[in-house]
Amino acid sequence: IAAVRSAESIWQASVQDRNYFIQESEIVGINGQIVASIEYIFDQSDRDENRARLLRVFVALAAASVVLAVLLGYFFQRALSKPIAEMALSAKRIAGGEAPNRIHYYSDDEIGDLVAGINRLSDDLRDTEIRLRRSEQVAAWQMFARQTAHEIRNFLMPLATTAAQLERWSQSGDVSQERAAEISHSIQTEIQRMKHLLGAFSEFARMPAPELKLTSLTAIIAEIRSDFSEEIALGRIHLESNGASGTLNCDASQIRQVLLNLIKNSFEGNASVVELRIHNSDHKMLFEICDDGCGIDQSRGIDPFTPLYTTKER
Repeated sequence: IAAVRSAESIWQASVQDRNYFIQESEIVGINGQIVASIEYIFDQSDRDENRARLLRVFVALAAASVVLAVLLGYFFQRALSKPIAEMALSAKRIAGGEAPNRIHYYSDDEIGDLVAGINRLSDDLRDTEIRLRRSEQVAAWQMFARQTAHEIRNFLMPLATTAAQLERWSQSGDVSQERAAEISHSIQTEIQRMKHLLGAFSEFARMPAPELKLTSLTAIIAEIRSDFSEEIALGRIHLESNGASGTLNCDASQIRQVLLNLIKNSFEGNASVVELRIHNSDHKMLFEICDDGCGIDQSRGIDPFTPLYTTKER
């Protein structure tokens, strides 16, 4: 045998109602002539079964690919949408003049560059806000110093006038006991006014450190009820504790003073009803004061926590 040569063509044949594939191979002798041929017969059902198996494998792979693509898209979308949403919120806060919290994004890509830029803007805005607040505080204390000097000059003026008058009477020898008593009374009056003003300034500037100790919330509520018993009886103050109880590590006198000041300010702001609500919030005690007064005009752009800030005429 010189060679075995397979034919290119394949044809079908039916034997006893079954389909077959037939392929022929030729056997070539040493003289170059075909000396025999072999016909291979394949059952078509085997091919159909293999084709069906391949189709099932392909469908399974395609379905797995689709599921994997959906999962990857979902996680990628979440990983991408979260920093974008945070950037949008931060940009909105920056536009409103508020310094937002820093955005955490650790990928070194285009979104990372945007996040870094917004974080730099937030830091710059926060630093600017701190500088402005310090400047406002310095300006407020400068105004406070000017007002203090002005008030002291107001006290010194009548004292200087009285002293000059006393000197004239002394030089003319016309200092009677009645006039001396009048001058003494005038000086004592101005001194008392000076003491009263300086006492108010000292009380304002002292800001004593809080003396923290465990205090029962019930005791604080009882003091508030005692201080405003008449207003509570008239229905002008509603006190709600909502089951809040326990002890606070605080300076009870300063807590009481804050509540007294806020309630007093509410009534001075033309409030007819003030609500004091006390309740637990995240392992903290929350004191909330609400009223129906006119409030603070936000359009003026003044920080109400600036020293000496007031809307009152006096």
